[in-house]
Amino acid sequence: YRATHPDRVKASAKKYRETHLEESRAASRRWRQAHLIQIRAKADQHARYSKEWRSKLKLATFEIYGGSICVCCSEKHIEFLCLDHINGGGKQHMAKVGGGNYFYQWLKKQGYPLGYRVLCMNCNFALGAFGYCPHQVRIA
Repeated sequence: YRATHPDRVKASAKKYRETHLEESRAASRRWRQAHLIQIRAKADQHARYSKEWRSKLKLATFEIYGGSICVCCSEKHIEFLCLDHINGGGKQHMAKVGGGNYFYQWLKKQGYPLGYRVLCMNCNFALGAFGYCPHQVRIA
């Protein structure tokens, strides 16, 4: 019956959980407690996969925009690198699309549009806060 009528079984189980809420919650707690090691192992595996996926996305995005090196000061440590909005407006744009991996995903979905470059966080901050980077000669 279960194999031939999965929708009916699912609906019946849902109805039972709704009408026996406390019993269902208690059973769920017991199951989670009994399977804690497996749950944690799966969560650790997911975290490792997610971290690897985010890292690959970041590296791929940097390669599209010139490689994993700051175009201003030649910093190569990936931990210090970020993307810069060449024409400014990064704060407002990030507020719309989200920062970090949301931004990298947005760029990918947009087909990696022009107007971005790889900078280290120091150069990016200096450009945003002061309008110039100390690595570059300031023209008065």
